Parts: sequence; structure tokens; C-alpha cells
Amino acid sequence: MTDSTTAWMADEVATKLKVTTRTLRSWVRAGLIPPPIKIGPRRLVWRATDIEKFLAEGGTPGFHTKKPGRPRKSGGEV
Repeated sequence: MTDSTTAWMADEVATKLKVTTRTLRSWVRAGLIPPPIKIGPRRLVWRATDIEKFLAEGGTPGFHTKKPGRPRKSGGEV
């Protein structure tokens, strides 16, 4: 377990979750992962303990959700 004061930057969290930082930002907007802490105008960090707890509880929501998209057009009927 990590010290309660340890903070991880977005690239570290993305690596732990095995996703890109773009996916990480998407999950933040969707509320799928623990919220980050804003430490500057353009700097977010996560408590390492929050991410470790998230992973221990079965985290990584991307493997369980399906991205909505446009319905496919059906081909011509025979």
C-alpha cells in the first residue's frame, strides 16, 4: 500500500489503469474513476490510495462498458 500523501500525475494513473491519458480524462468527465485533485491551473493529481482502492475493488471501467455509437444501417433485405 502507498503512503496516504502520495499523489500520482495523469500519466502515472493512466499507466496503472493501462489506458491512455485521453481515456483517463474521458473517465473523469463521466465520473467512472475517483476524482482528481486540482493543484494548479492545468495540473491534476490523484491520491495513490484512491487509485489503489479503485483497482482493488475491480476498477478499470473501460473493459466493462461499451461506447455508444450510431446504429448501423442494415443491408438490403433479401
